[in-house]
Amino acid sequence: MTGARQRVLLVRPWRGGHPGGCCAGDPADLLTPPGGRATRRPADHPAGSEQFDFAALYSAVRAGLPATVAVEVVDPRNTVFLLPAIVRDARRRGRSWRTLARSLVTGTAPGAILVDGELISRGEPPPPTQALTQIRRALSR
Repeated sequence: MTGARQRVLLVRPWRGGHPGGCCAGDPADLLTPPGGRATRRPADHPAGSEQFDFAALYSAVRAGLPATVAVEVVDPRNTVFLLPAIVRDARRRGRSWRTLARSLVTGTAPGAILVDGELISRGEPPPPTQALTQIRRALSR
């Protein structure tokens, strides 16, 4: 997180690919042809696939939030990053210990969405517009 005061963590699905060079990559790459705009869906990622749905979620969340809010994709296996990030974000925002404990226990599950250390969704991610509404609500608390 670079200079952002608020952070959204999207824990990607288990079977999601590695479109970038790191553990999570950039799911927007799935929607964007090289050097182009997000106008097409790659043939190997049909609508309804976890990977495409997650890329659409990421794109909607990134586009719908100000640049001051960091939106990061995390591999569910990357608990070395994820758990300390949840603790830092929750403490920075003054979340309760109960909220922090809930986030730590369930926030590493694939599909989890965390806003400043608070778990707002887990399991199957909500549709992008619904997720964005939930995230904005959590950011305003």
